[in-house]
Amino acid sequence: MRGFAVLCLEALQIKVPTGLGVTDLCGGHARYVMYKAGPVLTVSHGMGNPSLSIMLHEVLKLLHYAQASKDVKFIRIGTCGGVGVPGGTTVISDRVYNGIYESFYDQYILGKLVRRPASLDRKLCRDLMFHATKPGISLPVVVGNTMCADDFYEEQARIDGAFCEFSNQDRRDFMEKCYLDYGIRNFEMESLAFAAMTHHAKLRAAVVCVVIVNRLESDQIAVEVEQHLEDWTCRPQRIVAELIKHELMDSANGVDNDLQILRQELATTTDHLYPSVNFPYIIGTGNGTDSAMSSSRGESSLSLSQPVTPDEDRKVMNGRAGMMATASSLLTAGSGAFKSVEPVPVGDEVLLK
Repeated sequence: MRGFAVLCLEALQIKVPTGLGVTDLCGGHARYVMYKAGPVLTVSHGMGNPSLSIMLHEVLKLLHYAQASKDVKFIRIGTCGGVGVPGGTTVISDRVYNGIYESFYDQYILGKLVRRPASLDRKLCRDLMFHATKPGISLPVVVGNTMCADDFYEEQARIDGAFCEFSNQDRRDFMEKCYLDYGIRNFEMESLAFAAMTHHAKLRAAVVCVVIVNRLESDQIAVEVEQHLEDWTCRPQRIVAELIKHELMDSANGVDNDLQILRQELATTTDHLYPSVNFPYIIGTGNGTDSAMSSSRGESSLSLSQPVTPDEDRKVMNGRAGMMATASSLLTAGSGAFKSVEPVPVGDEVLLK
């Protein structure tokens, strides 16, 4: 997350005052790390829906008590397993499903089942696609649906866990159903709670994850792929940083001039390093650490964003700006023929070829 904070400072051309660095606001003693880079707040979370929900509850309370503007955007960034999507490809989620193909996040509250719809903002999805595919960025990216699992192994049809109580044919049928019937292009473990909680809070949200292994080909990250992981894990960050930069700079209402004022103010203050009421953007990563490689098992990231405008007494970090022009259409996700994994039985165990 510190790396993303630095990336945002560079993209927005905000200079850190001499002698100061990008500082963890949690002091290294909390459940997660947090950095503030101008109008961007980056926050980490651990693996799975429960871990993400803890962080999200606390960040939402922070925004409430800080009296931040309600016009904010949350964007979770991280890694995932692809379904018919090659490694290095970024998947921008259109819809999020649970393990039985429903877009609901189930919780048990006071002994009762509470089902909350998990919904993402499609306009924000299109804007992210626009910036990912334009000249100068041009990263491999698809828009597709996401399956969010509460388990790393069995729920994601892995055969390399402690238990494997389904057949090879069951696995192939499941993968094919995900790919062909539901347009699922990746697996991960946090998007369902993320989409449900942001939707419940009436906030715009998106999920941007890079594929580190194509699950139709393998359950494991190939040795030859490991050298690319650092570059791949930075791709969602580059896309989101590009979106933030152009929302601030390319508004038709003079946001570019106000961004210059913001840079001058931050060059002489520490507001971009320490808490304030201004939280236009928030970003986080998985496992509560600062290591990009900690996401190699599907851990993920959160980004909350709020654009900036010139009004409100020049308090540019509390404003709102119009969205950039969007892509005219979404790219088709995961094109190509379905290709299933062919596990090799070894005694009572099952191993990949």
